[in-house]
Amino acid sequence: METKNTNKIYAYLVPFILYISIPLLNFLNIDQYLLYALRTIIIASLIIYFWKKYELKIKLDLQLFQSLVIGLLIFGIWISIDRFYPHLGTSIYNPYESTFPLISIISKIVGMVFIAAIVEELFTRGFLMRILISKNWERVKIGTFTLFSFIVTVLFFGFAHERWLAGIITGIILNLWIYKKKDIFATITAHSTANLALAIYVLVTQNWSLW
Repeated sequence: METKNTNKIYAYLVPFILYISIPLLNFLNIDQYLLYALRTIIIASLIIYFWKKYELKIKLDLQLFQSLVIGLLIFGIWISIDRFYPHLGTSIYNPYESTFPLISIISKIVGMVFIAAIVEELFTRGFLMRILISKNWERVKIGTFTLFSFIVTVLFFGFAHERWLAGIITGIILNLWIYKKKDIFATITAHSTANLALAIYVLVTQNWSLW
């Protein structure tokens, strides 16, 4: 039982730890576009490897449509308030400055729409939210509410992004959504939709700082 539980923890922790740590290799002067593509491939491989450990139930029903709407709402908020508060930093990802622009665009879209949404949701609302409630986190049902776990996960999610205010608002919305649906796939879908809308917006406007 201990080995089984440990393996499940690895499924949530390892992809997230690599997700946030691989970009730190920029100090080695590795090309950022190559680094992003490698991260996308590595994390995608880990997600596939650990897939059976995750509590994901893909549903093609009304919930899917509702989650798409939630995602578009998040995108609208993210964009509309962007100029009204200071950011924690600025990063620019302009794929046309890379050696292979098309590959950089594809890896960025895949990284945002699938990798970021899945990894961030699994860790924040699939693991962190539950372990803040009980050390026996696997026994805590997805979408269980406590004020402490709500506040911590919202702040964690918010300040994990340069656009911290939009991140906090997004964290609140996604938390409320998982409390209602009790389903991590619902928040992954909403998160993915928001990121896809943002990717389209960036490609159209060429506001690369949003990436």
